[in-house]
Amino acid sequence: MNFKLMKIVFVFFLLFGIFTGRTMAQELIKAAVSDIDPAAKQLYQSALMNMDAQNADYDMQLMINMPMGNLVAAGDFQYQKSPLLMKNIIKAQFFTMEKQQFPIFSMTQYVQAADEQLLIYSSDGQPEKKEKWYLQRYPLADSLKRNIFLLPTGEQYAKQVQDIVDAVKIIHAENENAGIQRLNIAFDSKKLFDNKRHVSFSDIDTSLSPEDKKGMANILNDLFMVLQNSSDVSGTVDIDVNTHKIVRTELDLTDQIRIVAKAAYAAMAAEEEKTGGSEEQTTAAVDKPGINIIKDNAAVQDVIDHSTARVIIKVKPIDNVMKLALPQEVRDSAKEMKPLKKI
Repeated sequence: MNFKLMKIVFVFFLLFGIFTGRTMAQELIKAAVSDIDPAAKQLYQSALMNMDAQNADYDMQLMINMPMGNLVAAGDFQYQKSPLLMKNIIKAQFFTMEKQQFPIFSMTQYVQAADEQLLIYSSDGQPEKKEKWYLQRYPLADSLKRNIFLLPTGEQYAKQVQDIVDAVKIIHAENENAGIQRLNIAFDSKKLFDNKRHVSFSDIDTSLSPEDKKGMANILNDLFMVLQNSSDVSGTVDIDVNTHKIVRTELDLTDQIRIVAKAAYAAMAAEEEKTGGSEEQTTAAVDKPGINIIKDNAAVQDVIDHSTARVIIKVKPIDNVMKLALPQEVRDSAKEMKPLKKI
């Protein structure tokens, strides 16, 4: 698999997993007497603040249900904050309606901070063969520390939490059950996806050329603009009453996935129409034999309209941080990619 694609997948899953694990949830909420319960909001903010200190294991499953089957992307992100150590296992599989299973992607990563650098060891995503390992070094600039949601200062993290809490539109607490306090919560999408707060990709991937950085910034701005037009993100957050930390999040992403998929499809169709690509080229672009982007517009739109998506994230402490240690055979066999310069 292309190594740059692997990096993009890593950044996406890392940010998405940690961000949603600390913040959001699922299920439509019905407002009670007041949209916001001040006590519930304070409990939520306190739980978010407590998430900054722990070594944690984020177990995430993103499930997209389509008429022809289910796409399941799973990520297990384990990290120790100081000194930074991480182990990530990311997999994607497709299950047909007949329960046939087709692996799409699988990758393991080890991440550590050393000598003001972020070292990322990544497998090539081909576990059926002898895995190849790659090492990439990132200058550990302050912008990177902030944007990966793992190494911000206390003040920076408090600002991130405040931004999230400011986006809360509805919040209520259910009755406590078995030591778990469940919060029903909804976020204003226009505030949650404010493009002034989005992560700058050029701050993370310093290997991009100036042209690529500009292009990626434009893509992110467009993505956040599209997401601002999606319905409010709503759901449940479970908080352990003893530790005062978030232990589970479930989040309905149906509208967000649909609106992003339609925007991406429209962009692909416009590009194909502009370039006059052949049917073979068009088919290859979506990597699905028999579907032509331009000719099969109605079929593609129907699939999107009948797809649903949700994510479940479970958070627990790591029982043994030695599991995050980089194996010697990985260190010895990893091929180092081109060094990056701090910009």
